[in-house]
Amino acid sequence: METKKKEENPYLFPKCEISNNYGEKILVACNYFKFNSLIQTNSEIQKYTISIDIINNVNIDKTLFKQIWKLAKPQVELSLGPIILVNRIIYSKEKLSEGLEYLTFSIGIEDQIYTITVKHDSVLNQFSNEVFNLQKVIFFQLIAKNKNLVKLNKNFYNPSKIKHFKNNDKYLEVWPGFFPYLKMINQNIYLNLTLTYQVLRPETCLHLIKSLQNSYKNLTYFRQKVELYFIGSKIMTKYFKNKIYTIHKVDFNKSPKDFIVTKGDVKMNFCQFYKEKYNIEIKDFDQPLLVHYNSKYKTEAFFLPEICFLTGVDKDIKSNMNLLKDLTYFLRGDARAKLEESANVIRGFTTNEDSKTILNYWDCNINKNPLDIEAVKLSPGYYIMAKQSKGVRSEIQIDDTKDLDRKVQTEMYSQPPLHHWAVII
Repeated sequence: METKKKEENPYLFPKCEISNNYGEKILVACNYFKFNSLIQTNSEIQKYTISIDIINNVNIDKTLFKQIWKLAKPQVELSLGPIILVNRIIYSKEKLSEGLEYLTFSIGIEDQIYTITVKHDSVLNQFSNEVFNLQKVIFFQLIAKNKNLVKLNKNFYNPSKIKHFKNNDKYLEVWPGFFPYLKMINQNIYLNLTLTYQVLRPETCLHLIKSLQNSYKNLTYFRQKVELYFIGSKIMTKYFKNKIYTIHKVDFNKSPKDFIVTKGDVKMNFCQFYKEKYNIEIKDFDQPLLVHYNSKYKTEAFFLPEICFLTGVDKDIKSNMNLLKDLTYFLRGDARAKLEESANVIRGFTTNEDSKTILNYWDCNINKNPLDIEAVKLSPGYYIMAKQSKGVRSEIQIDDTKDLDRKVQTEMYSQPPLHHWAVII
């Protein structure tokens, strides 16, 4: 009986041969930096409670407590040295003087006498969550001492390190920044730094509105285009702490000539308000207002396009390939450059004199060398391509081929013939 050999399907990929199940052991640097902290030292952290007694039945809300604490803090520090207050709990490295059970003193605010009592509660457990939370407070004190940093949402940016990009008539600013996160790993605290960037454009929001107005003469269509562009986008107010706001509405019925009532119950229009508060002269009196809605307080904030700046990358910038290429290369970078950038952020904490004082007092420091993790690098092997003239298939090593994208632009291992084409538009 004749046995017929099964025909091989020419359009199937070859089976992968596993030559190495283990790979090469390597060390991988990650964006975690050890925060040598209270946990690694023998420092005892004392915990104190604070109570406030008053003659009249007065409710001590957050605002009043801040006033009281502002006056009380210097007196507490005379006995306990540098302290940290968290939720009306005081933390210090110092103990009360021998024989002294508590501190008590009185302060006066607007004919009201408040008696403050500070009592020792306990010594913190070295590995407790309370120590970890205290470490977070210490870290954010370091950030607060760096006057160059600007907080936008949960990220921190450094406008003094602005990177400029320019190509033809297009110009961009990029603010480098970071998102910090503290994490406990094997009873050690690590600082995780995620590098972030804020892209700013030099033109104001009014500049864009005028450009759209010139392009679309029909009033209804023009307003639709303005709303389409701004609603959901983010703007920056450089005149007020470089804050960023999301725009939820464009109000064409309001203008800088409309009146508002300030916190002091003074009625004035937007032009007067910006002149008195920020010394800014408003020139365009007919511009619409951009509206941000605060869902937490259920309030609206109005912004003048003339003094607000655009953020992000729009379609015009995306169409400028040279500018986009330079921007993308900077934002992505390579791993070594990103680690060095992270190390520079940490140097900013450790070289600032005010920050150094905090670190030294609380026996803390941040290692600028990243955490190394043991890993295994598996060999990706080869791409097996079509047969060459001598019948031997070409092989391209994946790992060591720098121009891999070019080398694979050749005939594949197998290619089904395409006899019928269809173009769908």
